[in-house]
Amino acid sequence: MDKILSKKIKVNWLGGVFWLLPNLLDLFSASKRKASVRPYQSLLELVQENFLNRYDLVHFSFNGDHDFFHFNDLQAIRSFNFTIEEEQLGAMQPDEVLLFEPVDRVTVELDQKGLSLIHSGKAFCASANYFKHWLKRVPQQDKVTLVWRKSGFELKQ
Repeated sequence: MDKILSKKIKVNWLGGVFWLLPNLLDLFSASKRKASVRPYQSLLELVQENFLNRYDLVHFSFNGDHDFFHFNDLQAIRSFNFTIEEEQLGAMQPDEVLLFEPVDRVTVELDQKGLSLIHSGKAFCASANYFKHWLKRVPQQDKVTLVWRKSGFELKQ
């Protein structure tokens, strides 16, 4: 089975720009590029310049995403036609969910817990390949439903 590449990163949105925070080990790296902190004008620039598109799943940790602006940008970068609008959430009942189908036979279900994580800044940027991989992991199922949790995507039971 194909190996799925994933990465976790922390990004601060401050002063109208994005700041990619290096992880602790990179601070002690001999490479100045890994340990440097610099601003990015857009999420697209941050993703491209740090080669994040080569990862099937990137866990982003922002310092909040109260209007879902960053999450919506991440979905657009991966060419998914899915957005979350604040108005949608105001009209939702506590047991309602938002659904989107990134690839055939794979549905992502965003319940209150998942939406709360995204609202607090814990967002995902996943490729179509990542979602197709779930179909290979559970070949006995015709359709797969995933939920977003702090540790990543989980198969809905």
